[in-house]
Amino acid sequence: MDNLIRYLLNSQKPEDLEYSIRYAKMLGFDLEPDHSRICLLIEFEIGMDSSHLAKDGQTCDKYSWHFLQNNFSEILSYYLMDSKEDILSPLTLDQFLLIKVMNKDEPQDLFIKRLEHKIQRLLRYLEKEKNCTANISIGSANKGALGIKVSYQAALQALTAGKQSNRSPKIFYYNDWNIIFELLGNGLNQYVNERLKEKLEAFINHVNFRTLAQTFMAYCKCNMNMSETARMLFLHRNSLVYRMEKINELTSLDISRFDHCMLLFFAIKNSGISAARLQETKNPLVPGHAEDAALSSK
Repeated sequence: MDNLIRYLLNSQKPEDLEYSIRYAKMLGFDLEPDHSRICLLIEFEIGMDSSHLAKDGQTCDKYSWHFLQNNFSEILSYYLMDSKEDILSPLTLDQFLLIKVMNKDEPQDLFIKRLEHKIQRLLRYLEKEKNCTANISIGSANKGALGIKVSYQAALQALTAGKQSNRSPKIFYYNDWNIIFELLGNGLNQYVNERLKEKLEAFINHVNFRTLAQTFMAYCKCNMNMSETARMLFLHRNSLVYRMEKINELTSLDISRFDHCMLLFFAIKNSGISAARLQETKNPLVPGHAEDAALSSK
């Protein structure tokens, strides 16, 4: 099974795909382009203490490859596999690939809805019984052996973007607007990235960049509403106004304009500070004027 997955994901030529199809038939899978398939990437987040994952009171090293593979494979099979044509295989210690076959008679939106329901049940089980969770991405629906590779690549992009977005629950569908927006920010070409860094160098290198970036991202989340942003950050409106003016000064952008906000949003997204770090706490900024006093001295 591991070999089959490697052949499918690393094939470069038509003859490679033909070999994969023949190899799959030897294992009992029909990869001819009669059925659409969709790839899921499941990445487990294992807690500090995983001894509870063992069965019958036995404990096991949490980094035991054999133990983790068997345990997680059983869980995924129970919750997510419902066809003999579904293919499940580990990719790494904590990451699995599930290739699901789609029913020809079932509309795709209904299939996705049922799949998301199963994933939610899986995540609830993992949290309640195993004290762990997982990031799960859903790729595109495609036909044939080549379609599996395309779906896997879409799932991989969705997983990368979804993890950066810090969303919950951790289900990332490649066709979701939020994921597309994350991919858009991450997919800026090198030329655009370099121009943004040049134009915003003073802002990005400022000693209080992280505080200002947190403030601005909260402003975007509140639909550019100053009052809502101040409430969200537990910040006096005058302090918020001062910070926004500081951002204007450092960037030469007018952040009352949507197009300028878009530029700054993508610049922050590509600055190297992840969404998780920008949103470490609900109230990342300390109430009061201490930080703003520090800002005013810069």
